[in-house]
Amino acid sequence: MDDVHDKTNSEFKIELNKASIDKTYLTYELNGSTIDFQHTYVPPIYRGKGRAENLVLSTERKQKDPPAPYTQLEQEFKQLINMVNDLSREIEKRTQSGKEIVEDNKS
Repeated sequence: MDDVHDKTNSEFKIELNKASIDKTYLTYELNGSTIDFQHTYVPPIYRGKGRAENLVLSTERKQKDPPAPYTQLEQEFKQLINMVNDLSREIEKRTQSGKEIVEDNKS
């Protein structure tokens, strides 16, 4: 029983029985790069066996190990923003240098 990340529904889930729709799930909200766990659910016949706790611990472990896809995307986005900012500064420098050269030639 592996847990599955269902990004569409913002939940991590474990299918408990392939023959039915029974599942334990953990819903979450993303706040920046933080995952806020909102709610866990375990069908009544599976309660009291530590399934919700195992799902929470498994999810936390996975988030600490390899970066989650949204975290990787966020890192790539930050790198892109930094590159754009560096480029903007370089363009500004060159524009200022060009203005100084033009002004020196006018004198």
